[in-house]
Amino acid sequence: MLKNIKLLIFDVDGTLVDSSGVICEAFNGTTLEMGLSQASPDAITPHIGLSLEDMYFNVFGKRLNEDEVLLFYEKFRRIYDEVDIEGEDQLQPSVVETLEYFINDKQISVATTKPVAVAEKILAQQGLLRYFSAVFGGDSVENIKPDPEIVHKNLAEFNVEPHEAVIIGDTTLDVLAGKGAGIHTVSVLTGAHDRATLAEARPDYIIETLEDLKNIVA
Repeated sequence: MLKNIKLLIFDVDGTLVDSSGVICEAFNGTTLEMGLSQASPDAITPHIGLSLEDMYFNVFGKRLNEDEVLLFYEKFRRIYDEVDIEGEDQLQPSVVETLEYFINDKQISVATTKPVAVAEKILAQQGLLRYFSAVFGGDSVENIKPDPEIVHKNLAEFNVEPHEAVIIGDTTLDVLAGKGAGIHTVSVLTGAHDRATLAEARPDYIIETLEDLKNIVA
């Protein structure tokens, strides 16, 4: 049991919403427009949460040059918005119930690789934005997860000590960012990484769905 927790820090993709389908479609749409290779969703999904250039490298084993990276981001953001025009991201199980359970007793925030505006749009579409006192994204920091910078931003925002905070995410990136900042870590099995992959990063807890968070955070 994690006691005396004051701050819950949530990842977005794979943790709060299932946006893997939209991300994979936008990723392949971007590579298609740029005349680059295509990949299957199974090849792309394990790397969701990384920067786009690192996703591309991990999927295809080669680096984009600086100009290609800038173009990739520009095209990806446009295509993502076009693909997600109807708000196709789906809530993960028990998200609303879990946030309702903690809203009156804890501070709740977001740490995601997505730009803040994109993350807030997704959360608003799903009716979740009202639960979060702060949203930090990839454009909030110089170094994205697994670097702990975004976690330190959250701690400073709420004036919370590391032992009073926990990060909840679906990838090892979240675990490593949390451990780097000295906070508690919880992995949830609803996203990109399976139990064996998550276990390698040694989170404090691995849970099936967010509903299980009620049993380990006090």
